[in-house]
Amino acid sequence: MWLMLHPEQEYGVTEMAARLGVPLSTLHREVIRLDEAGLVASRTQGRNRLIRANVDHPAANALTQLLEITFGPRAVIAEEFAIEGAVRWCEA
Repeated sequence: MWLMLHPEQEYGVTEMAARLGVPLSTLHREVIRLDEAGLVASRTQGRNRLIRANVDHPAANALTQLLEITFGPRAVIAEEFAIEGAVRWCEA
């Protein structure tokens, strides 16, 4: 969940769909589910629905930690600088 890794920011649903490369209808359906579960906070501004991570949710810290490990800087750096045939530090 991109929002948990950027809790200080608020995104429009249309902007988020474009950023993630998913159909707007799919993202909208998932936002409704996450909102009902309390994992995101949303508000309407004009015709736009804005969403952000609900950092007060009991599972927010655990989800953020899991996402940081899975998709955070270490994972991104390891993927970007992977050298074919090199042994990764966690494999040594």
